[in-house]
Amino acid sequence: MSKLFKTYWKNFLSESWDFRKTNDRLSKEEVKEIYNLIKSMQAQGKSASVIIKHLQSYNEKLSEYYKAKRAFDTENKAIQTNSVMDSADELGIDKFQCILSPNACDLCRQKTANGDRIFRESDLTKAGYGHKPPFHANPHSEDTEIYTDRGWIKIGEAQIGDNAISLKDDFDLEFVPIVATIKVKPPKMISFNSRNCDVLVSPDHRMFYQTDWDSKKNKGRWGIKSAKELVGKTCGNFYASSKWKGSNTCTKEFARFMGFWLSEGSVSKVKRKSINDRYQISIAQSIKVNPDKYEEIYGFLKSFTKEKIWRADMQMMFLDDDLGDYLTQFGKSADKFIPPEIKEATPEIIREFLDAFRLGDGSTIKGSNWKDANFRDCLKYTTSSTKMTSDLGELIMKVGRRPSFGIQKRKGTIMNFKNGDYKINNDQWNVTEGYSQLYSFQNIDSKEVDYDGYAYCVQLKKNNTILTRRNGKVVWTGNCYCILTPYL
Repeated sequence: MSKLFKTYWKNFLSESWDFRKTNDRLSKEEVKEIYNLIKSMQAQGKSASVIIKHLQSYNEKLSEYYKAKRAFDTENKAIQTNSVMDSADELGIDKFQCILSPNACDLCRQKTANGDRIFRESDLTKAGYGHKPPFHANPHSEDTEIYTDRGWIKIGEAQIGDNAISLKDDFDLEFVPIVATIKVKPPKMISFNSRNCDVLVSPDHRMFYQTDWDSKKNKGRWGIKSAKELVGKTCGNFYASSKWKGSNTCTKEFARFMGFWLSEGSVSKVKRKSINDRYQISIAQSIKVNPDKYEEIYGFLKSFTKEKIWRADMQMMFLDDDLGDYLTQFGKSADKFIPPEIKEATPEIIREFLDAFRLGDGSTIKGSNWKDANFRDCLKYTTSSTKMTSDLGELIMKVGRRPSFGIQKRKGTIMNFKNGDYKINNDQWNVTEGYSQLYSFQNIDSKEVDYDGYAYCVQLKKNNTILTRRNGKVVWTGNCYCILTPYL
């Protein structure tokens, strides 16, 4: 082995993890003790939370939770690496390589020679323990949410086994399992804030970023930059949409009907004297207040169903047992959701649903000319269902647009209607469909800020991009995921 390589690996081991570089740095002897302690407690079946709590009392330098947690994460990765090495040793393999994720950070690439460095077992064990990339934890603020198959959840509530939505290489979407979660307490964070963008992350967090040059000359090219590298920039973009493909999981007619019904519809059993009870499907709309909307929905229903349609001043109704039985699964207004057959459909089919839903429970504010500039229509969707809110945002992204979210705290208030005063049982969500897929740095205020609290991150099995939301504003950010594997 060359002298240069030995020097490289010595630096590799000494610079790996932040908690060894603080003012109360652990000695090599203490690190080995902690390593052996964690390994022993894991063999006894102790959970991570129990081990971390024990570390806080075991060594005064780890008395603060986040320091003990970081020590555990570090040495646990070392234990995992050594497990890989032991398995390789049984097979007579003594060479290893770091496999980098497609968007691995600069630090991981530097430490592993861009993934080309081949390490021998003696190199990995020279200091008594090994290391497994990534070499850092780069979290989000505790009020950040991520989008999962459970909808929007606080990032600190994410669990291993949850599936988070992620961008593929071609910007199509898929849900990917979370394989690890991280909780730390950083003193500083980087804030990116504008009218449409709100992100608060650690200085070394990997941001999904596009330069102006790539935007103009190489529109498909995106990269990863640390948050601290982007402070003060006035050019470049963040991303907040997708290039969803989908499939023909349902017809446009079905999607359009479900848009009308999920926004303004209901289903109930109607008692009949001479025949069996039947399902009545109703869609509410006022022929006096919104005659154009009323006639558009009525005209569509005439081609959608062969059943007789009854018209009333405030709604239209028809009987259909098969369809009614299907619609009962969606519950009342606060429980409604969008079915998978629409969520997995093509953008064209999804567009039919969104336009129909907005006609029933939303608004289209026409754009105008102002100071010689043309402003596009403002498209908004409203619902009292939290699940529906998440689903609408997902669909907006799947048609190549950008969602944003707001909430009106109306629960418990008394509101006056034409037929009397009623207590409102649920808050109202407003989902806005934005046209631009990008957040330009021309409009983003970026700076380092003090931070008092915990911060969290998740690690995905692949792709390593997660969709985040803070204060109703969404953006894609990057993660780093690299593994040590035997080299054959």
